[in-house]
Amino acid sequence: FPTPEIHAPQCFMGAAALPFYRTDANRFSARWYSEKSGSFTMTVKHPRLTAWEKRVEVFRQGEGRAITAEGLQIQVPAETPYGRLFLILRLESDAPASPLTPLSPAWRIDPFDAPLAKDITISLPLPEGADRQAAIYRANGGGWTWLKTTRQGNFLSAATSTTGIFRVYKDDRSPRIQQFIPENQTPIENRRPMIRAMVEDTGSGIADWEVTCDGQWLLTAYDPEANQITWMRDEDLPPGQHEVRLTVTDRAGNQVEQRRTILVPAGK
Repeated sequence: FPTPEIHAPQCFMGAAALPFYRTDANRFSARWYSEKSGSFTMTVKHPRLTAWEKRVEVFRQGEGRAITAEGLQIQVPAETPYGRLFLILRLESDAPASPLTPLSPAWRIDPFDAPLAKDITISLPLPEGADRQAAIYRANGGGWTWLKTTRQGNFLSAATSTTGIFRVYKDDRSPRIQQFIPENQTPIENRRPMIRAMVEDTGSGIADWEVTCDGQWLLTAYDPEANQITWMRDEDLPPGQHEVRLTVTDRAGNQVEQRRTILVPAGK
């Protein structure tokens, strides 16, 4: 309550009344435990409060089952719960913002810290016109994390090891290449120059990259923590003028390319 309250609210789990216990002048708590799996409706009433009603899903260890609520489907394997798993599903009206294009409402699975021994599978209705750029994302702090998504009939499905807020987004933004060195037409001092670039992707994340010299593949490494692609400098480049090309592709198939012209000196 926003101010101190003398009378405890009424709490019901289905038709059974649950006692509220005072924790301080304006706060009360209630405890409930179920011996069986199933769907239960919890209702809280008080003259000073808007009636509160939530559907609580209970899962027992060793009893896997699928549920549907507000258009969201969840498959919980029998091995997922540690003893008992309690979940509340609802639409989320205050989801974090994203520069990507939203294709669905946001769904919330509480509590966020629910312990899961095995991934659960969530399925969201397939948005009209969705293509390979559409995927399920999970809210992560102030942003969103791409989940490996498959299409199953009229649903998009993804496995997740945590609960939280989920939404379908379309990633139609290409990755970005920054600080691609050497700069164009920059003099090169040896036959194994530093070839490096910083890369970023707002949506689904970097899936593939390639660096070539006159069309010949160069061995490179990608450090996702540093957002950096680096040539391993494992061979000498032939003397003369060459075109170095960097191509970066994200998981949604968006691609970006940059080219550099370099002049490799003779000798070492």
